[in-house]
Amino acid sequence: MSSGAHRVGTSVNQVDRELRAAILSGDLQPGQKLQPGVLGKRWSVSPTPLREAFQRLAAEGLLEITPQRGARVTPVSLEEAYGVHELRVALEPLALRSSMQYGDDRWRTELQKAYDALAVELVRKPPDRGAVEETHRVYHLTLVAAHPSTWMLRIIDVLNSHIIRYWTLSAAPRRNTDLVLEEHRRLHEVVMDGKIEVAVAELTAHLQAALHSVSERMIEASSAGVDIPD
Repeated sequence: MSSGAHRVGTSVNQVDRELRAAILSGDLQPGQKLQPGVLGKRWSVSPTPLREAFQRLAAEGLLEITPQRGARVTPVSLEEAYGVHELRVALEPLALRSSMQYGDDRWRTELQKAYDALAVELVRKPPDRGAVEETHRVYHLTLVAAHPSTWMLRIIDVLNSHIIRYWTLSAAPRRNTDLVLEEHRRLHEVVMDGKIEVAVAELTAHLQAALHSVSERMIEASSAGVDIPD
C-alpha cells in the first residue's frame, strides 16, 4: 500500500469514528443534512475520506444518501426502536450460545477484561454516560466474539450502535446502574463457569428488560414533546 493510500485509509477511519460518535451522541440529529465542506473543516479532512465514511455509515443504516440531495442522518421512529431491540433479543442469545461453545482461554481473558472495565464505569459516581455506553457495548460484543460467523458479529455490532442512538435520543437516563451491574455480574459468572443454558436465559432476561425499558422511555419522550422524527 502506498503512503498516500495509507493516509486516506487512516483519514476514513478517523472520519468514521468522529461521524459515528456525532450521530450516536445526538450531536447530529435525525434527518439533519450533512454538509461535507463544514465537516471537512471540522475534522481537517479532504472530500474523499468523507465520501467513503458516508458510504460506510449508510451501509449500517445510520445515514441515508440520495442522488442529487446528498447525505442526511437517518430519521428514527418508535417502531424502529422497538424493532431493533427485538432483533437484538432474538440474535444475541443465539450468538452467545455458539460463542460459549467455541470460546477459548483467550476469549475468556478478553471477556474478563471487558467485564472489569464495565464494572468500573457502573460504580463510578456520578456515572459518565459515554463511558458506560462504550464499555457496555464492548462487553456485549466480547460476549459473542467467539461466534464463528463474522456476519452475525457484524449485524450485532450494527444493532448495538442503533440501540445507543435510541437511548440518547430518548433523552432518558439508563436503567439504575446498580441493577445493571447485578444483572451483568450474574450473567458474567455463569458464562465464565461455562453454564450455557443458564447464561442464555440470563442474557435473554437482561435484553428483554432493556427492551421493555427503552419502549417506555421512547414513549415518554414522545409524549413529553421530545423530537423523535419519523
